[in-house]
Amino acid sequence: MEKEFLIRRFTPVIHYANRLACRPGDRFGPRTINGYQFIYVQRGTGQLRIGCKTYRAVPGSLFHYGPGEPHLIRASEDDPFVLFGLHYLPEGELEERIPASFVKIEQLPPDAMERNGVEDGEVDKHAAYEHEAVMDEYAAAADKQTAVEHTAANEEKQMKRRADQEERVDFNGMEHTAALAGGWSIPSHLQPGLWPLPYFETFAREFAEEREAATVLMRGLFMQFIVTLLRWIRDNRPSESPLDRHVAAVRQRLEERAEENYDPSWLEQWTPYSADYISRLFRDRFGTTPHDYHAARQSLAARRLLEETTLTVTEIAQRLQFGSIHYFCKWFKRMTGEQPSAYRKRRRLL
Repeated sequence: MEKEFLIRRFTPVIHYANRLACRPGDRFGPRTINGYQFIYVQRGTGQLRIGCKTYRAVPGSLFHYGPGEPHLIRASEDDPFVLFGLHYLPEGELEERIPASFVKIEQLPPDAMERNGVEDGEVDKHAAYEHEAVMDEYAAAADKQTAVEHTAANEEKQMKRRADQEERVDFNGMEHTAALAGGWSIPSHLQPGLWPLPYFETFAREFAEEREAATVLMRGLFMQFIVTLLRWIRDNRPSESPLDRHVAAVRQRLEERAEENYDPSWLEQWTPYSADYISRLFRDRFGTTPHDYHAARQSLAARRLLEETTLTVTEIAQRLQFGSIHYFCKWFKRMTGEQPSAYRKRRRLL
């Protein structure tokens, strides 16, 4: 299940972090925990079973599960994995020392997860967001599942059904439907590759050394990791259907036309669907409308021109196809909170 984060209340506390070189056939679980945990595979192979799905674990695999969610971790016999583990809560008060005693593990009967409908050794070969050949040393991950719908009506029903079934994580005894950054969430299994490794190395080192202000450092680093991960998920999510590919193509074209005025007719020119329908799907996928996404990219282009060129404000307004410098200045202040000249002056300070 995917876990959602509410950014206004995301004040994470790390309770345990370590690096573990597993022995052949090492097994942890079936079990549940009272918080949340990430597992990152540095090298080697094995399997993780989370709920009713079993995943192959290869270098660069990242797993995530929450309170009361049954899981089983098992190293392979011939190439046991080296893992980083991190236990945390999304909300909490920082303490001077890391409260490792918080982590509670409840062991389940050996056959508990078989009763959930997954036979021993069965591997889910359709894990979401898998990417093959991240680097040469990474093994190919499981095949991507492609869901093909034949009509726009079926696509819409399918997306609505998935949204209705999506789990909402309860952080404080209340169900939250507003997710971090417009609906981003973390699946149980990802294949991000090498980039998370420095984060987990730092978490494990800081926890082991218990240096001054380690809890503060780890909170800040963990928040950076989560935002980086959510952005990676957004940018690397594979297209699951022809409609998804249309939506992804719209975003790419909006980026390419960041220096042009937004034209609502683009959506119907670029896709076989109505502008309203594509706009709704775009908002569901990226957390913003095509118009607002284009405005954000145009604002970025304006700021870049102010920072990196000697063009006058009038010339920049003309380049971005604004009808007048007055309208450009009004728009820029609405987007950034200050006038273009003031922004340029502030950004050129050293």
